[in-house]
Amino acid sequence: EAKSLSRPDENTLIIHEGLFSSCSPEKRDWAFASGKITLNREEGFGQAKHTRFLIKDTPVLYIPWFSFPIDDRRKSGLLYPTIGSSNTESGIFVSTPYYLNLAENYDATITPSYIGGRGIHYDIEGRTKSAETDSVLMLGYIDKDDFYDSEQQLLNNSSDPTRWGLSFEQDIHPFADGWSGQLKFSEVSDNNYLEDLNQGLNIDLTDNLDRRAEFSYDREDWRFSFLLQEYKSIDEQLLPSEQAYQRYPEMYLEAGKCYKRFPFDWALRYF
Repeated sequence: EAKSLSRPDENTLIIHEGLFSSCSPEKRDWAFASGKITLNREEGFGQAKHTRFLIKDTPVLYIPWFSFPIDDRRKSGLLYPTIGSSNTESGIFVSTPYYLNLAENYDATITPSYIGGRGIHYDIEGRTKSAETDSVLMLGYIDKDDFYDSEQQLLNNSSDPTRWGLSFEQDIHPFADGWSGQLKFSEVSDNNYLEDLNQGLNIDLTDNLDRRAEFSYDREDWRFSFLLQEYKSIDEQLLPSEQAYQRYPEMYLEAGKCYKRFPFDWALRYF
């Protein structure tokens, strides 16, 4: 929608006093309403001035100026902020991610967050792709968690108020004519970090940290795999009998053949 349109050149379209959205016209969930929106198809980005961000038809945010993509090309810049309430019930939660388009095969996102009652928490996510691997490294850090520090003082504990967590995952694509693998590792500064501050770490379980290295070799009629795996318990309430088992190194071999329409399968597992 626009009060008027102008096209200074073949690749540029200017929307005056109008709306821009990538939603379908019959179901427009969001839109930018702006005094001037410039779309540059050659660069793959748009610019908007004096903009209201609409959810349905309700304005929720005013932005004096910003740039945004209009196709699949990537660009460094601020992403949409998140606003909510702090999990300490003493204020708001605000995060403002910043995306870094570092190179064709790797990028990063830095997300500083203000958590009412705790302080400034940082999330950093780095991603890289190559012909051999896909890797993701995530870090979380807060220099001093005020809420956690006061809790520990009430309990007469001398825990460090500096808190952090990390997770790393790497998928290894098939190489050497059949080998592939996966690496996974995570660690936290204290047992309560995931419950209190896990904003972006790629950790599914909040009571155990899964660490593993797995490699496999696949052929047409057989497969061999080797697995190293450890679970680190971070739930202080778990009894020893309830904690996850620790796994011995494991090798697994399976094979199959079809002889005159009859399938034969073999499997061998060694701990």
